Amino acid sequence: MPDGTRPPAPRRAPAPVLDHTAFPHLLRAILDAAPPASLLALRATSRALRDAADPKLAHHLVLSEGVRTPCALRLPAHMYQYTRVLDLRAPLSPSHAHTHAGVPCAGCGARHRAAALTALLAAAAGFVALRAVRVASLAYADWATRAQLRRLRPAWAVYDEPGEAVRLAPRAVLVFRRAVVPALCVAAEVYLVFPCEAAVGGVLDALADAVFAWRPPATFVFVGAETWRAASAEEVTSGLVRRSAMPAQKTMARIAQCVRFISLTEFREMAGEDVFRLME
Repeated sequence: MPDGTRPPAPRRAPAPVLDHTAFPHLLRAILDAAPPASLLALRATSRALRDAADPKLAHHLVLSEGVRTPCALRLPAHMYQYTRVLDLRAPLSPSHAHTHAGVPCAGCGARHRAAALTALLAAAAGFVALRAVRVASLAYADWATRAQLRRLRPAWAVYDEPGEAVRLAPRAVLVFRRAVVPALCVAAEVYLVFPCEAAVGGVLDALADAVFAWRPPATFVFVGAETWRAASAEEVTSGLVRRSAMPAQKTMARIAQCVRFISLTEFREMAGEDVFRLME
């Protein structure tokens, strides 16, 4: 300016603000797509967003190996009421803590993981039942821990180690990633999944013992790719017929009663995304 003074700085236009209450569908889409870090940031902005983000943050609780302080342990206690999927990927019993060459094992956080399970159990009154629980291994879970898991009343139990499966839920999914002699009578409905289209011959002896028992304890459902289903159905049926001491007509009737075959797509539609993701 002629007098040497600086011109006044132009005023900045206020940042546009989107009223999320006017576009609830956009807010739901943002929350559905947001990763955990973004949900944590969103929940700090308002009570409404906190209440919307908390169920998504706590929906799938993972207790895993190798993390000194699992993020789940930093959840406020009230958030455990929103947990619907429990993913156990590490030992839970503190009595099995150990060292390697004098150095504490990363898995010795079992005491902390057990504490998280106790907190989840304390919040169990806030929901009817878990949607699903995945158990990587029960080898280190004592009877008290197994009793806690049953008290959570999961609708589904998914086992990465079928040989260690126990009765925790009315529906059990046994994922056969390698050859193993399974414990089959662990639920009213047992789903046998073969991700790598592995041969089913390894389970036929155990399956025959269960199917031809005096009182069939369960329904056994083989789950596999569409192209695999027809071949496996023929293999399983002929294998059971060879192992049966019943007359042929009763044998086929019992197989029809107790054994079914479905594709992965059918299983996904029936069980839902929560359960299907636990099989991956």
